[in-house]
Amino acid sequence: MKKRIYYRIFCAIAVFMVLKSGRMIYHKKVDNINITKEGPARESRQNVARIKAYIEAQNIVQAVSKPSDSRSKKLYKAYLWMEKFPYRQYRTMREARKKYPNDWDVVFANDIFEKQKGFYASESCAFA
Repeated sequence: MKKRIYYRIFCAIAVFMVLKSGRMIYHKKVDNINITKEGPARESRQNVARIKAYIEAQNIVQAVSKPSDSRSKKLYKAYLWMEKFPYRQYRTMREARKKYPNDWDVVFANDIFEKQKGFYASESCAFA
């Protein structure tokens, strides 16, 4: 069974933890984000963009749902929020993988978060 990981921002530092035990993760790679030996996420352009996308997704889920909602209800409300945006393809998958080989998923997710438009890959990345 895969461990569920969550992150928290403390004084502008992203710290990743195991959901069940609450223990901080050290010296690993989680969701394509490098974690240092001390625990905070390593500061790089890729990590900062990915963490900003995670924070934006978390803010959207909190805005469209109640804290008392179940996980499935929160997912459904996030889906309804995203469903109303129009179809718009800014780039093909091949172009994105070539231009942004390590964080193409963040680029697609930001189409939904920032522009409120996107196509199926943008919706999938934002929903994930």
